Amino acid sequence: MSESVGLIDDLDRPIYGAKDIGAVVNLSERQTYHALEQGYLDGDKFGRKWRSTKRRLLKPTALLASPPDRSNAPSDTAAASF
Repeated sequence: MSESVGLIDDLDRPIYGAKDIGAVVNLSERQTYHALEQGYLDGDKFGRKWRSTKRRLLKPTALLASPPDRSNAPSDTAAASF
């Protein structure tokens, strides 16, 4: 019983900083900053650092966030035609 309680506590223990958060989801520090800033990962700012928990990072909605709509972005096909 105490083993499962330890696992629950570990899932809810705060993780501070993009580097440590990235280690949980297997991303680089920069990729993690981007994912947090764009809302792909569930985290919040705590002062100047990002904060999250394993539970928040590993829930399916956090990992399956849809990419932003880029329908108004310029296309790359214009640059490819000569």
